[in-house]
Amino acid sequence: MRTAWLVVALLMAFGPAASGQRLYWGAIGGTNLTSDFPLYDLSTPADAYGNPADNFEHLPGPRKFILGGLLEVQLTSSFAIEADILHRSLPGIGVDTEFPAGGPTVTTRYNTPSANTWEFPVMLKWNLPFPPIWGRVRPFLEGGPAFRTSQDNSGTLPSQFGVTAGVGAAIHFGKLRVAPTIRYTRWEEDAGFPNFPTKPDQLEFLTSVAWGTSSDPVPVTGHGLSFGVLAGLSVLGELYDPYTGVKEHIGDLGGVSGQLKLREGLALEADAIYKPLHGADFTVVTWDFPVLAKYHVAKLGRAPFVEAGPSFRVSGNLNGYNPSHFGVTAGAGAETRKGWALLSTALRYTRWVKDGYPYSLAPAVGYSYERTNVNTVELIFGIGF
Repeated sequence: MRTAWLVVALLMAFGPAASGQRLYWGAIGGTNLTSDFPLYDLSTPADAYGNPADNFEHLPGPRKFILGGLLEVQLTSSFAIEADILHRSLPGIGVDTEFPAGGPTVTTRYNTPSANTWEFPVMLKWNLPFPPIWGRVRPFLEGGPAFRTSQDNSGTLPSQFGVTAGVGAAIHFGKLRVAPTIRYTRWEEDAGFPNFPTKPDQLEFLTSVAWGTSSDPVPVTGHGLSFGVLAGLSVLGELYDPYTGVKEHIGDLGGVSGQLKLREGLALEADAIYKPLHGADFTVVTWDFPVLAKYHVAKLGRAPFVEAGPSFRVSGNLNGYNPSHFGVTAGAGAETRKGWALLSTALRYTRWVKDGYPYSLAPAVGYSYERTNVNTVELIFGIGF
């Protein structure tokens, strides 16, 4: 249910940007062409305590439907950026075979729902030159990073980061576009020594149905596209463990930012923020990736703005923590231009989903593993160019 609300928040955050620009938004779905898990086979001999010989196999489950949404910003006639939200379950099958001494073999086969995942690929798309006889068909290549978070893990901990490449063709029917695509993703190796590691190489067949809001591309010349750096403080601190008393009061952060002007007063900002969470004698490393629709209330010498959108988070050096991977961010601030520099100050609030279980074994029923603050407040200073 929390994930569904976050998907709604993403669409609401980008909704105002879909007016008067060449944006595409819609649904995307398909299935995996490769298995989610390698074959796992473990045999144990009979022992002195009367336990019979046993063989256990963990097999890839049936292919499951992949479903989600997309948003695409057309930068030029040849290039675009597409961001997707994809839900994908990773099912498995367990086969346990016992070999009792002097008795018949007993085989038990059962489903093992290993994980439900959400994937967030961010793709740079290149529309290939094509002969005029192709008409409404536009072949394309795409590539970029992919992020992943998982829920309901059962013996597996899918890695959080990968690289995706794909090839497809967009078929245009006026403002409606249908685009079948083949995608390959190379995920990082799973961490944490899970019982059943996932396969890092994945191939998917996807088809998107999207609606274009206008025929004019988003401008990227002049002041349409800007980059910058930012730094600040996590005012409340994000490291918190009610069971041990570990608490971080104030944290530091820094990163880079990109801002794309969609129309007068409205922009799209994406940040990559390095934010270490400091304990007494350890540090949990996190990277936050907020994607925010930014509306300037007035065009003044010092223009106030409000912003909102989804945030994604990856983490490492966990030290027994497992910070949640996505949330919703809202903020307000002001910015002004001083010569070549665009100076900004913002106060942001993020509501994160509760932390997941930090280990590969099954969690205890009824026990809360929340160890970082779900509510965070940040004071951020930025310099754009």
